[in-house]
Amino acid sequence: MDRIEDMIQVYSKSTKSTFESIVKNPILLILPIMYSIIRFGASQLSFFFQGGLSFIWGFVYALLLSLVLSSYYYQLNSAVYFNRVNFRGFKKSFFYYSSSIYYVFFIEMLINIFLSAVGSIPWNIYLLIQAAIFIGLNAMPETIYVKGTVQSDSFNYNFKFLKENWYIFLLPTLIYVLVFNFGFNELNLSIMELHYGANLGLAFYNIPMYIVAQLITAVFMVFRGHLFKNLMDSTLRKRKYMGLF
Repeated sequence: MDRIEDMIQVYSKSTKSTFESIVKNPILLILPIMYSIIRFGASQLSFFFQGGLSFIWGFVYALLLSLVLSSYYYQLNSAVYFNRVNFRGFKKSFFYYSSSIYYVFFIEMLINIFLSAVGSIPWNIYLLIQAAIFIGLNAMPETIYVKGTVQSDSFNYNFKFLKENWYIFLLPTLIYVLVFNFGFNELNLSIMELHYGANLGLAFYNIPMYIVAQLITAVFMVFRGHLFKNLMDSTLRKRKYMGLF
């Protein structure tokens, strides 16, 4: 019963903060569209990495994606902490979190290289591994841009955070995944596609669906930021003791 009350109170507070952020900064609703266009442009550079250079492209693209997502996270940080969007630091925003993001990408690439080296893995086992990574690293974006951790510390705090707050934090993401899988049939369950930009790369072929998807993503990402902030460095026991519900 305590957990249910806790969820209601935390979700209510996070929803209110999300609404206030978006009302004060409606541009938050179009940021995923803006950054998805930038990401799409960056992906076109793959033309220069054909043949033997295709292996290198994976590392280059991860770097480019890290820069794009760093800028997006920079704006989310401003919204969550200061209830504003900060374009005065637009240039530096591409580098602000890029090293921490790329570190996680690099670890993911090493895992994929290892899985490829192991040999043929049954598809159901592969999906289980991807799902485990997806769940286990679910709080990584907010760990980087809300908590402000770097490199290995990001992994440590991500696991600590989910250990205490998994039942609250994972539910909205599960709903988001179900909406995209059954409503849009576009979401790929991987760190690359959901965690770092939450579907920022959705295809452009259906403009109305694309806009709706990005609006949902915009609200979802702002909500996750506020939710993480409200749960950060906290536990159910602490919130109950302090009379937060």
